[in-house]
Amino acid sequence: MPRRIPISGSRRSVTGEARKALQIEGLEEIHDRLAAIKNAVTGRQVKDVYYAAGRRLRDRARANAPYDPGRKKGIHLRDAIFVDWGEENKPNVLVGVRYGLADLTGYGIIPGTGAPHAHLVEYGSARTSAHPYMRPAIAQEASAIANDIKQGLLKIIESATK
Repeated sequence: MPRRIPISGSRRSVTGEARKALQIEGLEEIHDRLAAIKNAVTGRQVKDVYYAAGRRLRDRARANAPYDPGRKKGIHLRDAIFVDWGEENKPNVLVGVRYGLADLTGYGIIPGTGAPHAHLVEYGSARTSAHPYMRPAIAQEASAIANDIKQGLLKIIESATK
């Protein structure tokens, strides 16, 4: 039989008799189940869920990005949009635009490896008009991404409770 745990409150909000009479049964069982879920779920599983959501955002941003098939110089903006695992020990992923690859010889950025003009396309400048691609992608995919994360985490929790 589960242990009964009395509930206490401030003296003004709950009368003494009510505090003595009110008890919640099964609290210890809930605590044990939550602890089992926490121990069964790995950071990798959660990261996989976030990474899938990040891919959705990346793909939408790529679809929104302007594309010129005749461009010969550098890489296309859409090809510089990426999703990355982020820090291994944190439950996050990174979605962004690669500016360029770091030159390991210490001379800065390797030309032609990223899209250093990405912010100018997104926000515009004094000479060019804005062609947003990332902000609309976030707005277009926000509810789907939230749902993907919700469903993914629910699957993880359900599998951990079996």
